[in-house]
Amino acid sequence: MADQGDRVLLHVWLPATRRSYDVWVPSDMSVHEAAVLTGSILAGREPGRYVDRGDVAFMDSGTGRLLNPAASVSSAGLVDGSQVMLV
Repeated sequence: MADQGDRVLLHVWLPATRRSYDVWVPSDMSVHEAAVLTGSILAGREPGRYVDRGDVAFMDSGTGRLLNPAASVSSAGLVDGSQVMLV
């Protein structure tokens, strides 16, 4: 397996498609930037089913709380396998 460097593999639930996706994001990227990047990636994977509007956020799937958009992915406590929802 290739070295993934300082990236985190998130398990992202997308309510618009009722599916989950695994997405790599840089651990030093802000949560907001990671959500926007993820929205763009998923819009490409699901054309016609999901339209990326750029105004998205990550919610912790376990607690239902929105993640701090200004925090970095790593400082928000996201690690490989973290389950988030794109809202």
